Amino acid sequence: MLAEEKAMLVPSLEDFVRIDRTEISVAEGAQTRVLAREAQIIARLRAGEMGAFEDLVSDYTALVYALAFRILNDREEARDVAQETFLKVYRHFGRYRGDARLKTWICRIAINQARTTDRWWRRRAKAGEYRSTSPA
Repeated sequence: MLAEEKAMLVPSLEDFVRIDRTEISVAEGAQTRVLAREAQIIARLRAGEMGAFEDLVSDYTALVYALAFRILNDREEARDVAQETFLKVYRHFGRYRGDARLKTWICRIAINQARTTDRWWRRRAKAGEYRSTSPA
């Protein structure tokens, strides 16, 4: 009798499939909202609305900073890279073709900027100048 009660508590395969479908539909809904927000920001940026750039910065600052910090392992340098990244996005948004998501384009700019900064510091270290590192 006890085994039968336990068996009733274990979800069936159909329950797992139903749970997976629910989780997938929730994830798809969230992804759709993200893509819609991104499309809205792109349209607003192309229309020249400054508020759109502020929204873009607020949406992607944490991601850009995290990427830069991961590469540089220096808080101040990561902040500088994040600032430079958004300056480049602002200056060169006209070059954004839309082949990739806006997030991908911004991340690529951030990674390139962080690597450039890292190379700059490495060249200075070889020349005898040292990077002032802040605590990680």
